[in-house]
Amino acid sequence: MPRIYYNIPVKRIFRALCAILCAAASAMCGCGGGEESEAADYRYSTIYAMNTSALLVVYDDFSAPGAEEKFARFEGEARGIIAEVENSLSVSKEGSSVLAFNGAEAGAKVEIDVHAYEVLSAAERVYADTDGYYNPAVYYNVSAYGFNGGTFPASEEDIPTDGEIAAYGEIYSRFGELTLTVEGDKYYAIKPSVTAEYGGTVYSMKVDLGGIGKGYAADLIDGLMDEYGYGCGYFSFGTSSIALKRFAGGGDFTLGFTDPRAPWDEYLSAPVSDRCISTSGDYENYFELGGKRYCHIFSPVTGRPVETGIMSATLIGGSAAENDAYTTAIMAMPPEKAAAFIAEKLSSRLAVFTLSAADGLKYFTNIGEGGYTILNGRYTPYVGAENVA
Repeated sequence: MPRIYYNIPVKRIFRALCAILCAAASAMCGCGGGEESEAADYRYSTIYAMNTSALLVVYDDFSAPGAEEKFARFEGEARGIIAEVENSLSVSKEGSSVLAFNGAEAGAKVEIDVHAYEVLSAAERVYADTDGYYNPAVYYNVSAYGFNGGTFPASEEDIPTDGEIAAYGEIYSRFGELTLTVEGDKYYAIKPSVTAEYGGTVYSMKVDLGGIGKGYAADLIDGLMDEYGYGCGYFSFGTSSIALKRFAGGGDFTLGFTDPRAPWDEYLSAPVSDRCISTSGDYENYFELGGKRYCHIFSPVTGRPVETGIMSATLIGGSAAENDAYTTAIMAMPPEKAAAFIAEKLSSRLAVFTLSAADGLKYFTNIGEGGYTILNGRYTPYVGAENVA
């Protein structure tokens, strides 16, 4: 069973890819319809978008007539889809729907494209489902800490003040007032009328959909692989979202999950196939001041980087876009609430989260016994809630 090292630094992704592709070269392929082929072949493509690398891998019998041309068409369509999503959701590209929304006045009705409409619709659903623990309108809070391409605070005195955070909270707390409409073949977002003033500047709502957008793109590529009849392979967008099919012989992949406090190591592995997967974590994009870690995931409760003790959260199954948002929300929840939320709202998905507790490193999962393997003795089960496997 081949291994995919999931949610790891990019250099290790490509080392892992080489190992997987070498394994595929000697495997038998039963995917793509028809009889089993001779030695499994593969094609892969790397795509840079949304400030990260995406990896597209397909296993098939490429000795068959037209197979190369088919893959070329598939790759071209995949690149086009990813470019469309990036151009729609970018916070900085001219012509993007998100840039148009963010630049509009409070209360404005803004025409957006179908990708922005679908992603905002998913964001609204998860916002409501999580009681606001997922909120893409914490844009100003994230920027104030330097995570939107700015500069991280150089000292504790540079950390945003309570007054600044409170002003931004007046805006993001009204995300639920966003209205989406469809009129004929056009899509619109009506911006909440709320504004807030801080430091002599008046702010209206802005959103950042980059995180959920990667999962949305993974969902689209997953569907495109189905359209082309590619039943074996995967699409990995950055280190957060994967659309996983089957391995070359039709079996499972083994996902190896990164230890959030030792990114060169793994803490858990699980056999997975034909699922979309998303992970959020505090260990890839963060800075430290005074021995304290400040990560890019923000709590809508405090308006500041999360401090729940949850280090990473992974969901397997369902929509990758929704999972991107749900795992962000789980990171912002107290651990006992996160475990209860998974049991109540996400029981159809497989879930894992890690926790830094007073008595050591913990893991929580609803995966049944025998469905996963703990690889790191530093991790013990979290027993602070019911429904712990």
